Amino acid sequence: MNIDAIEKGYYEVIVDGVKVSQHTKPLKAIARAQEEKAKDQSAYIYVKQPNIEPIVEIDESAEIQQLKDDYDMIWAELERFKALGGGTVVDPPVTVLRAFPSAYGAGADATGGRTGSVIHVTTLADSGAGSLREALTATGDRFIIFDVSGVINLLTQARLEVGNVTVNAFSAPLGGITIIGSAIRGAGGGGVNNMIWRGIRFRNGYLAAEPSGASNHTCLGFRESDNVIVDRCSFAYSKEKALDDSTSGAGETATGITFQNCLFGESEQAMLTGNSDGADFGNASILRNVTSNVGWRMPKAGGAMQLDVINNYTNNWQGRTIRIDQYDFALNHIGNYYNGGGLTNTAERPDKKMFAMTTNATMSPQIYDNDNFVDPTNRATGYPATPSDGWYQFPDDITSPDPILPEWWVGSQLPLQGQAPTILAASTLEAELLPKVGACEYLDDNGAVQF
Repeated sequence: MNIDAIEKGYYEVIVDGVKVSQHTKPLKAIARAQEEKAKDQSAYIYVKQPNIEPIVEIDESAEIQQLKDDYDMIWAELERFKALGGGTVVDPPVTVLRAFPSAYGAGADATGGRTGSVIHVTTLADSGAGSLREALTATGDRFIIFDVSGVINLLTQARLEVGNVTVNAFSAPLGGITIIGSAIRGAGGGGVNNMIWRGIRFRNGYLAAEPSGASNHTCLGFRESDNVIVDRCSFAYSKEKALDDSTSGAGETATGITFQNCLFGESEQAMLTGNSDGADFGNASILRNVTSNVGWRMPKAGGAMQLDVINNYTNNWQGRTIRIDQYDFALNHIGNYYNGGGLTNTAERPDKKMFAMTTNATMSPQIYDNDNFVDPTNRATGYPATPSDGWYQFPDDITSPDPILPEWWVGSQLPLQGQAPTILAASTLEAELLPKVGACEYLDDNGAVQF
């Protein structure tokens, strides 16, 4: 869909060949009215170009301009009232539909609950009818939206048993959705796949383990989950892991994972992906996230995986911003910005090396390092001119006695995973990321983007 056609042209909604609406109103206003009508039908959005006889003219108003400023929000609303539930956005024709237009990386093509039932969260209660817990633990494909805003206190762990789910907190009214208390996790065994998570403030993952032994030290965590994208969420206060889609053990694997545009703070660990105890794993993308006042793991990765760590901004880390295990992995480490603080290197390494890997005598990884800025006060000697000088054997050269070899670094960029993002210069990240990272936007009742 061409945003200029919305700004300058006209549009109508057609369901099963019958015109059901023609609008000058913002898309959120028509979303609720059309939700049930479009729910189980093939729906198409036709954008009338200016050279075609108009149905209704859309004024170039402030509301339309704000919608133009963040087309992602328009897309989220089209999904929400099921206009894409089996149909196609045309003008121009779309052959491969991403999770949303600015979805990038390995998980960009996740479909979530696009073809499933729309479930409304109507209460902030921990459980019961209309609760987030009820929606998460439901069976079948589901697209979860919020008719309320505020704080949801999870008294016990919320555990998903099946995937094919979209959780779209952009749909919440003014104030958005904040989750505190217990963790949200998925059942292991590879059954909780194909998920889209957007626009949630996670402030959970700090409670003691439950009587069953289930850990509550993660905000949002999955094991062996394929095709997952987490976008524009904020994470804080977990005792251990903020965001986790990883596995551990021979034969366990996952693939198609993107963590992008998220904000991490005040946690022990930021992001985990990969296989800690086996070579099996697919691919993952860590894109345009901001991490501040977090100890380590930005990310932790493992297995013989393909990993892109691109355009992330890290502030005041403690140690090992990246840790990766002793397999034949392929890593693009491009355009990241590392800004130290009072916590940085206070309990780690006097040589200021900040990237860690376990090693063995047979591993042969490939690493492409380009345009990564580390502030001079916290920069290891020799880095980035000699990229291997920024890395150390983890946890030490006794446990990992085999040396890190300079020939593992390659001179050309490795293939990017999934939908390739535009790569920004590291020097631009403060201006590009800090103003709008994390769960900072929502649509008001008039369809306008607000902070």
